[in-house]
Amino acid sequence: MLFSDSKFAILSVISVRTNLGATPFRLADGTQVFDVLPLGLPSHWQEWIGSVQAGHLKSCNLALMCQTDEGDLEIADEALNNLGYTLCGLYTMLRLRGTIEYQDAYLIEGYFRNGEAIIQRFSNLDRLHVTKGYQPWTIRTEDLEEAAKLHRARASTKLIPANTRFRRGLNELIIALQKYHGGDRLHGFVRSIEALILPDKGQTRKQLPAANFAEEPCRSTEGLGRDLRHALRC
Repeated sequence: MLFSDSKFAILSVISVRTNLGATPFRLADGTQVFDVLPLGLPSHWQEWIGSVQAGHLKSCNLALMCQTDEGDLEIADEALNNLGYTLCGLYTMLRLRGTIEYQDAYLIEGYFRNGEAIIQRFSNLDRLHVTKGYQPWTIRTEDLEEAAKLHRARASTKLIPANTRFRRGLNELIIALQKYHGGDRLHGFVRSIEALILPDKGQTRKQLPAANFAEEPCRSTEGLGRDLRHALRC
C-alpha cells in the first residue's frame, strides 16, 4: 500500500473477533480501518521488538490508522502524540462498548515519506480484561463508529471543570479493567459507580445501586460500562 507523505499512528489488534465487511474503509472521523497491518516492519524493527511480537503483528486482523500532515514530518512532536492519543482513546472506548477478547494490541507511530514507512515509536498497550462469565463479543463497523464518538465526547469533558469527578471515575474504571483478578478490579468499579451517582458524604453504602456484587458481578461491572457510555453521550 502507498500512502502520501504524512505522520501516522496505527493501532494493531491481534486475534480479535470482527465482522466488518469489506476493508479497507474510513470511519466518519477519517480513521482508516484494515483487516491486516497496512505496512511492513523493517528488519531492524523486527529484531528490536523480537520474533514473538513481530509474529503477532503479522497475524493482525484489525488495524486502525490516523494520519496528519501537521508539524515537521520527521519530528515526533505534539501532532504525532495527538494521533496516538486518538487511537488509544478509541481502543479504550471500544472496550467499554463490549466484552472484546484479543491476544495483544500495539501502537505504531511514525511517518510516511515517498511511500516508505519510517517507524519512530512502538508500544504494547495495556490489556483491558473482560469480566468472567461474559460471552466474547464481535466488533462491527457501527461499534468502531460509536467508540470514536465516545472518545471525542470524553476528550471534550476536559474543557468543562464540572466534569472532573466524572473523568476521575472513568479513569478508575479503565485502570480496573487493566487488572486481571476480580478482587483487584472491584475497588475501581465501585469508585466509578460513585462518580456516576455522586452519593452524599458518608452515605455511599446506602446509596449505591441495589445490584449485589457477590451474586451478580458481571451484570454490575459490565452494566457500569453502559452507564458511563450513556453519560458521555449526554
